Amino acid sequence: DEALWYIHGNKTAGFFSGICRAAACEAGAAESAGEAFMKFGYFLGLAFQVTDDVLDRKGGRQYRKSRTDSKNKKFTVLSCYTLTQAERLAADITGRAEIILGKIRCGREVLLEILEILRKRKK
Repeated sequence: DEALWYIHGNKTAGFFSGICRAAACEAGAAESAGEAFMKFGYFLGLAFQVTDDVLDRKGGRQYRKSRTDSKNKKFTVLSCYTLTQAERLAADITGRAEIILGKIRCGREVLLEILEILRKRKK
């Protein structure tokens, strides 16, 4: 379990976190806003990766064709949690990202849309 979160936190979540931080810096956001965007990106990345792991198991047509995670015996969220638990985790993590985003005082409409797309992602 700890290894899973280390991998996801330093791969997908780290990538999303860095991009959100860089965008905030480029936009001239205050240091505190940059930190908030970085945290938002971290949770967005975790939610994205957990959702991706779930979709590899039960997702749309393009996922059914590959099923690369299970074929390659990759260490995913489903190595540690049931499908139902993983779906709940994705929802909880997305909710944490939304809470952080709610504390940011600048334009966040696009980021809220991204969260909504992630919640509805089926493929």
